[in-house]
Amino acid sequence: GAGIYCLDFWILFTANTKDSLNGNNNWNYIYQHRSNLDEQGGTSPSPSPAIGLMDGQLIFVWRTPTNDKSRNLGSLDKGGSWHHYTILYNWQSGSTGYVQAFRDGVEVLTVGSNPGRTALRTTGGHTQRFGGYREPSLVGRTSYYLWGLTLHNSLPTG
Repeated sequence: GAGIYCLDFWILFTANTKDSLNGNNNWNYIYQHRSNLDEQGGTSPSPSPAIGLMDGQLIFVWRTPTNDKSRNLGSLDKGGSWHHYTILYNWQSGSTGYVQAFRDGVEVLTVGSNPGRTALRTTGGHTQRFGGYREPSLVGRTSYYLWGLTLHNSLPTG
């Protein structure tokens, strides 16, 4: 349920990673955290937070009461190097949510009390998913390598 979640992983985007179609701002999730109530057809789904690929950037997305917000976490560096990401967030439907992200040990995102809500709802159980999906026309043509994925309830040390 509600609480602190931390994703720690290494990722390499291949040269043929698709992150948008025809420049139309289509994007592709590689991670979602969802309430099970949303899976049952809730009136306003909450794929929040999510990590996506859009226009050459890795983005972090979260839902607010009125819309989705997103922030860049860095270039996809297609065909380039492996990058180490650590992303910490407080999954809350109230006003105490926050997001903090590091790329290769450098802080690239801190959103303290501003996000407030990082989930539409946190009741009814939850699921977390990694995989290339969201835009059907991108699935099957997007490739990346993921290594060392671990989940924590605080920032890892060392």
